Amino acid sequence: MSASGTTAVDVHGPRAAPRVVVRRILIVDHDREIIRVLSEFVAMCGYEAHKVEDSRQVIPGAVELKPAAILLDMCMPGKSGVELLGELRKEAPESPVIMISGQEDIALIRKVFRLGARDYLVKPFEFAQLKRSLEETIAQEAKVRPLEENRTSEHAEESRNFASVAEYLGAYRDSEHGQLAFVPISFAAEYLGMTPTGVTQLARRGEMREIVVNGPSKRWIGIGISSLIKRHEHAGEFVLHLAHRVRAELESLAAQRRTCRLLEVMVSVGMNPRVPQQRRIVHDALEVLSEESYRGEGFLLSALCSMTSLGVPSNNFFGLAVRLGALRAGMDHMGFYKDQIRKIFRRFRPAAAEESQGTRQDTRVKR
Repeated sequence: MSASGTTAVDVHGPRAAPRVVVRRILIVDHDREIIRVLSEFVAMCGYEAHKVEDSRQVIPGAVELKPAAILLDMCMPGKSGVELLGELRKEAPESPVIMISGQEDIALIRKVFRLGARDYLVKPFEFAQLKRSLEETIAQEAKVRPLEENRTSEHAEESRNFASVAEYLGAYRDSEHGQLAFVPISFAAEYLGMTPTGVTQLARRGEMREIVVNGPSKRWIGIGISSLIKRHEHAGEFVLHLAHRVRAELESLAAQRRTCRLLEVMVSVGMNPRVPQQRRIVHDALEVLSEESYRGEGFLLSALCSMTSLGVPSNNFFGLAVRLGALRAGMDHMGFYKDQIRKIFRRFRPAAAEESQGTRQDTRVKR
C-alpha cells in the first residue's frame, strides 16, 4: 500500500504488462444501501471502493488507507459530518473530502468549504455529477501535492525548533528586531482569514516561519510575527491585482446585460472554486472593487455575480451592502438587488444601444 491513495496491481499475461494503478475511495455513510450503490458505481468508474459505516472508524480508516478521495455523508450517527470533516483535515490532510448531504443550506455549504471540503453534492444527484467531482478533485490534488512537497524557493521562511523555553528565550534575546517573536497558529489564521490547517500547510511549504518551543510537559507552536505580516502584505497586493481582473470580467458581462454565478468568474480569472482559500481571496477582491464602484458610481459591481444556485443573491452580497451603507434597515432586499442590476446595466450600456435610443428619442420629439 502506497502513501498516495493508490494500490499497485501486477497484471500478468503473455507479455509483461505495466503496473495498473488503482485509486482508493473511502465511502462514509451510515446507510448500507447507499454505501452499496456508491461502492458499485465507484468500482465501475475504475476506483477501489472502501466502506465505513461507523463514525468512530472514519479517522483510523482514513489514516491507514490514505485514500485518493473521501465521500463523507453529512448525517452520521455519533459525530456529524462537519465534526468528522474537521478531524479529517487535521489527521488525514492528504485525502481530499467531498461532502454529501440532503441539505442545500448556503450557510452550511460555506462552513464546510471553510473547513477544507473540496466539493459539496446535494442528494439526489446524478452519477455523472459524482464521477466528475471525483475526477476533478483527484486531478486537482495531483497538481497541488507535488507543489507542496517540492517547493524549495530561495525565499522560503526557515522554521525553528527549540529544545527548551530557555533555549528559545536566549535565541530571542540575541535575534535582531524580534525576528523570533511568534503568535499562536489560531491567531495567525484569524489575521489571514484562513483555517489553522491552511496556516500550518503554508508554514510546512516554507511560506511562513513556524516556531516550535518544547517544554518539559508542553509544546508551543506558532508563526513568526514578521513572516505573518509579510504574508498579509503580499496577500493584499494580490487581492488588488485580482480585483482589476475581476472588474474587467464583470464589466464585459454588464455590457452584454448578463449576470452569472461566482464560480464562473473564478474560473475566468484562473481561480479554482473548489479551493476554499481561493474562494476567500476572490470574495476579498469583490469587496474591494464593489467599494470602489459604490463610492465612485453608486452601485455594487459584485451584484452581477452574487446569485446563488437557489436563485437568490448571497448573504455575502447583502452583508457588504449593509457595511457600505448602501442597504439600510427596512429596505427590501430583492428590490435593492434588482435596482443595483439596473444601475449597472445602464452604466455599461454599449455605445450602439445609446445611439439607437437617442435616435428614437429624436424621432419622438420630431413627431
